[in-house]
Amino acid sequence: MDIVMIKCPNCGASVERREGEYFLKCPYCGMEVCFDDIKEEAQIGVLQNKLSAFEQNDIQVEAARQRLKRYCRMRNVSFGVMCLMTIVGFDLVSLAGDDDPQTGLGVLITLGAWGIAFFAPLLLAIIYPGYNIMTGTTDKHKTVKMWLKLSLVTVGLIIVSLIVAFIIEEIISAAAK
Repeated sequence: MDIVMIKCPNCGASVERREGEYFLKCPYCGMEVCFDDIKEEAQIGVLQNKLSAFEQNDIQVEAARQRLKRYCRMRNVSFGVMCLMTIVGFDLVSLAGDDDPQTGLGVLITLGAWGIAFFAPLLLAIIYPGYNIMTGTTDKHKTVKMWLKLSLVTVGLIIVSLIVAFIIEEIISAAAK
């Protein structure tokens, strides 16, 4: 083991430093001395740990964003199908005659849309990832909050779909006259 003589930065006395020692206490003044090479090694180690933590966090954030993206795609398709079914079903019923078979088809399509309107918010709320992109956190009460939001959106979309269907029916009726 190599021994190196160094000077204490506080009192200037000669102090022995053995190889592999990074800290020592001056036997004359009691000053604790830390050598630069351990500081650099410790700083590199700390920086590597921080970098690793950031990389791990980035991986988790990206995975959460991908789950949220898939969820949004599924939500949008569900709502789009529901709106389209509402419009088509309403128009088939309102434009058909009393004994016309398209009345029954229109009723079935409308019932399907209402089934989606009932079950989609519940199912979408259950599978909602709950990741908040802005804060980077996950919400504890995500399911109930999302179910309420999706239910309100569903009601609004059905109302808008019915208005659109009514306008289409009026346009078709006016064009037929």
